[in-house]
Amino acid sequence: MKPAVMIIPRTEDFTNAPEDAFSNTLEDDPIEVICNRDFPADHWDAWDPVDGIAGQSSLLKHKIWLHLNHGSMYHSPVQPKRVIDVGAGSCTWSIDLADNHPSVHIIAIDRAIAILPKNVPMRLHAWCLDVEETDEELPDEQNADLIFMRQVEWCKDWKKLFYHRFKFMKPGSWIEFHMVTPKPNNKQPAYLEWLRLFGYLKEATGREFPTLDLVKQLFEEIGFSNIMTTTKEWSFKDVQSVLPANYSKEERDVLDTRGLVLRPLNEVLNWHWDSTEILAASMIREERAGMKFESWSVCARKPEE
Repeated sequence: MKPAVMIIPRTEDFTNAPEDAFSNTLEDDPIEVICNRDFPADHWDAWDPVDGIAGQSSLLKHKIWLHLNHGSMYHSPVQPKRVIDVGAGSCTWSIDLADNHPSVHIIAIDRAIAILPKNVPMRLHAWCLDVEETDEELPDEQNADLIFMRQVEWCKDWKKLFYHRFKFMKPGSWIEFHMVTPKPNNKQPAYLEWLRLFGYLKEATGREFPTLDLVKQLFEEIGFSNIMTTTKEWSFKDVQSVLPANYSKEERDVLDTRGLVLRPLNEVLNWHWDSTEILAASMIREERAGMKFESWSVCARKPEE
């Protein structure tokens, strides 16, 4: 486990940050470059890029997510004082929560937190820890009121991951799991091909992409109570108002789709780079042409003893 990132007060509006507003918090860790994108070399299963492009895209996706949730940062009926953000990535959710809830203490955890805005709020501490591999308590987990997970996309054993959160959470605390998943139809063949490849990725790595039904079922089996779900279907036309003007062009990769498919296709399935580029470009065009997405969440509470 790596020590917490140095925390200093921040004054700028991070939601409008350019790519160079991000710094690498793991400068001593080796970086693997794939098609001009940076990935953690020591974490083969960290499939998300860790460069400024990824950081900027993370901010845009957070703005879209907030818009779809009417500005609400979480769904659980709790006013948390201590929060753990699992799979935090570039910590956009944690930073926004800290900015707007000055009494909340937040720990952000990811297997490879390699990019952060250069100035982040006080009360936010970032830890490098592979939650999927540890059977131990997370930092401050027994004191947290809310465990938040957003866009945690691949895992070998979801039941084990959720069971250990249930085991160490304090009674009465809440857990939330949020995802955005594509909903292509026959007019979006590139995305249908990407979803078809999920089976090959699972076969090659043992890692599975989550669904609402799977998460809800596992929460029930493990013993969580007060389980609540939400779903919302949307397309880019529904969120155009929250995107910067320079992202209005159809070829702009708002979701960093190219970055998200590079490593699993090139390194896991051994695709040639030009085939990956063609698929990614087609997926981006389908996104901007009106393909549907579904934002969903599952919230649950650990019963009081």
